[in-house]
Amino acid sequence: ASAPSRRKPTGSLLRRLLQRRYLHRARPEPVHCLAAPIYTTQVDVTNRGDPKLARAAQDLLAKIEASVPERLRPYIDDPAHRVAPAWDRAEEVIDLGMVRGAINGSRKMLLDYRDVEGRTSKRVIWPILLGYYETTRIICAWCEARKDFRSFRSDRVLSATVLDERFPERPSSLRVKWRKAMEAEWKRRKAEINGRATEADMRTRVPK
Repeated sequence: ASAPSRRKPTGSLLRRLLQRRYLHRARPEPVHCLAAPIYTTQVDVTNRGDPKLARAAQDLLAKIEASVPERLRPYIDDPAHRVAPAWDRAEEVIDLGMVRGAINGSRKMLLDYRDVEGRTSKRVIWPILLGYYETTRIICAWCEARKDFRSFRSDRVLSATVLDERFPERPSSLRVKWRKAMEAEWKRRKAEINGRATEADMRTRVPK
């Protein structure tokens, strides 16, 4: 009897086979899958977050450690990376969990704020984002008084109240506008710095 003919894969079948082969090859190593969330949690939350987020991050790390196979446990107990602790971290008097709630609920906030020169003012803001830096936290928001996006250091907020009034746009839409505004500001500053450098170079250039 003749051997059965082997049918050539059709276009759709070939695509599926290639996709399976690619996904199998592109699958990351278990060590990397384990190290990525641990490192991210240590850097972005445990080391820079506010106390509530830091406690939640520690709980997450404990759950990861309890669920990993025994052969991967050394990568948690003695990881190949370390995150330096943040020294001189600024302390805030407000609860940043309240700010996160206002962002998620699209609620306006009233801040009693003190600027870098010690001047105090009351600001009604539309909070859209919390930024975590090495030693400080930043509340990014639309400021009704300035009619523009502003950044407020959380350690300079003397008091904060979540208002009943909601702001008219979704936080996600405002974040898109905020990113565009930040990109435009960065480009403007870069052009200004480059212009100053060019001007200084022209002044110091010796004529031939």
